[in-house]
Amino acid sequence: SGETDEVTRCISPLPGSILRKLRTNTYESVIKPCKPRLFCFYMEQHVERLIQQYKERQQRARQLAKEMECADLPESMREHMMIFLTQKESRYLRLKRQKMNKNMFEVVKHIGFGAFGRVSLVKKVTNLNFFALYFLN
Repeated sequence: SGETDEVTRCISPLPGSILRKLRTNTYESVIKPCKPRLFCFYMEQHVERLIQQYKERQQRARQLAKEMECADLPESMREHMMIFLTQKESRYLRLKRQKMNKNMFEVVKHIGFGAFGRVSLVKKVTNLNFFALYFLN
């Protein structure tokens, strides 16, 4: 077969903030130097945490399957519930990775002052949920 397969590659566009830094050559490395023992400790903790979270997700899926079996739900309903759980877990993981800043919240009132900053009652702009937020000095 003398045909050659053509490879098409797609890449996601860079976020605007990173693209500007690359164009103006003001992009500094995110990687900071640190001691090897400190890095090793961090990575061990990080991997341990990831494995623990994975096991917890698996446990929740097993628990749901067990409860659906006890409730004698039809197979189509079981599949639907498992898909729903997977989507919910995915949304939660995406939310955990989301970076937050002060602009995402609107200050309702200041609650008090601490040794390192002030505590405020804030409302999230996107979904109007209320939180207590500690602003550091």
